[in-house]
Amino acid sequence: MNKKLLGALLSAAAVSLFGGEAPKSLVIMLDGARADSFFDTPTPNLDKLMTEDAWQPGYRGAWSFSVDTVPDAPANSAPNHAAIATGVTAVKNLVTDNGKTAGGNYEDWPHVLSYLAPDHRTAFLYGWGESGQVRAKGNVEYLEVGDSAVAAAAVERIGNGVDAMMVYINAPDAAGHNVGFYPHTATYRNTISGCDAIIGEMLSAVAARPEFKNEDWLIIVTSDHGGYHTGHGMPSAHAEKVPVVVAGRHVKSGELAAPCSVVDVPATMLAHFGLDPAKLGLDGRPLGANVSSAECTASAEPPECQKIAGGKTPFDSGLKIKDIPFTLTMMVRADGEQPGDAPVFSNKDWNDGKNPGIVVAAGTSNGWTGPGYVCNVGCVSGAWRLDVGAFDPLPGEWVFMAVSIAADGECRFYEGRPDGSFHFLSGEAENAAPASGLTVHFGQDGTGSYKFTFNGEIRNIEFYPDRALSSRSVYQIYRKYQEGASSASCSSK
Repeated sequence: MNKKLLGALLSAAAVSLFGGEAPKSLVIMLDGARADSFFDTPTPNLDKLMTEDAWQPGYRGAWSFSVDTVPDAPANSAPNHAAIATGVTAVKNLVTDNGKTAGGNYEDWPHVLSYLAPDHRTAFLYGWGESGQVRAKGNVEYLEVGDSAVAAAAVERIGNGVDAMMVYINAPDAAGHNVGFYPHTATYRNTISGCDAIIGEMLSAVAARPEFKNEDWLIIVTSDHGGYHTGHGMPSAHAEKVPVVVAGRHVKSGELAAPCSVVDVPATMLAHFGLDPAKLGLDGRPLGANVSSAECTASAEPPECQKIAGGKTPFDSGLKIKDIPFTLTMMVRADGEQPGDAPVFSNKDWNDGKNPGIVVAAGTSNGWTGPGYVCNVGCVSGAWRLDVGAFDPLPGEWVFMAVSIAADGECRFYEGRPDGSFHFLSGEAENAAPASGLTVHFGQDGTGSYKFTFNGEIRNIEFYPDRALSSRSVYQIYRKYQEGASSASCSSK
């Protein structure tokens, strides 16, 4: 990077993009927190950040549960730790996998706190030693500290006037490797709750600062990768999608418009201090301005839908999916292992996955995950297909399933289990063609004559045309059915 340009940008960092109040930032990375890990466990502090005025008056939150890990390296810790720290992906910083951080290109792409260090007090707290191999330029404080002591260390620096701090917490990754990232276990969920408590301590310290009312804080919480069973790194949405929460005075409330990436996190932080990430050559873009509006409130009536009681499979529902957006939810019970790739539901000719239409099929493997339930969507040209999955089967038990496709083509595939664990996976269905001209069959494909039939029951079917429900709304529907209700209310989150 041109040193004269860097010097000019460093000087500009002393001025807030918004003027007036002193800019401050706190970026927290939860290693191994899946995109769906904030749903089925208590996270009161994260909930406050996502709710307008709930944490502090004048602060609003935006969020995404489908943030991409880096595209040019596996969904492992080192490449994504380095991306969040440097603002660029592996092709630039050269951190291509675990064990590669020490050889990264930090002469051209130093730790992003370097751009603030001349005029601001900065700190990088981390628990995994390899993260500390990302080098900085200038006076950036580095502290290797375990999760048990990280809250105290962060609170101390907040109290002493830190301007920009990054904190990496390892606990979810350790729990995932020990007991599993998916399906969520009580241990994994409790670990996420424990991290939320650590976040709460930091937030309390921020709000307790004597100068807080005259400061302009930006809070970001994200992750580096998810996981499947006890591993990660596989080319699957189980590992390659993570959450982000962005809270601040200048953030618009709502779900962030796709696409989002982990490199957008440091870009957002630098923009908060008045720097232009593009002029620095970084790969990300600032988050927090482009959001979708909240679809309804928790007290609102449920959106209109078509309801079908369902029953033993197979049966033709008569439903027709005309276009996107839409959401389809249901309760599914499989009678033992299923033959082949039997359709749970479909409106397509499943003899070719590139055909227009959609199918959720049992007994299917999606690369490194499965066999289990996979969602397939065809595209307009017929030359491409999206496959999202797989979710592990639970023969003989009632499982909640749902699929939504938004107007921008983002497909989300949901699973809610009897034990209360809730999961979803997402993928980008460019030029999605969910309309096939065929009706939706349950237990069969759209032709009604596929070679394999799903054996079981499918009940409480709800079809929401022209509506891609938010993940929180789908979660509310799942919770209502889990509690034995026949209808669900809608939430804004």
